Amino acid sequence: MSLFLLHKMLLWRADIYWMPISLVESIYKIFSKVLFIRLKKVLDEPVSTSQNAFVEGRHILDVTLVANEVRDSRRN
Repeated sequence: MSLFLLHKMLLWRADIYWMPISLVESIYKIFSKVLFIRLKKVLDEPVSTSQNAFVEGRHILDVTLVANEVRDSRRN
């Protein structure tokens, strides 16, 4: 866990106005965004057309929604 001191007020020299804050989630979000940007450059080519998750323009729920529509149309 990473703890950083965050200043709480305008009195920079007083030690009592500094509070520790955990930035674990923020660091994770930054790391995952950087990783996503780097992978995005090379992910389009090796990913098959049947893969729908983690590819821009495709959504993981698309196949589920199509399957539900087909099922509903066959019932009626």
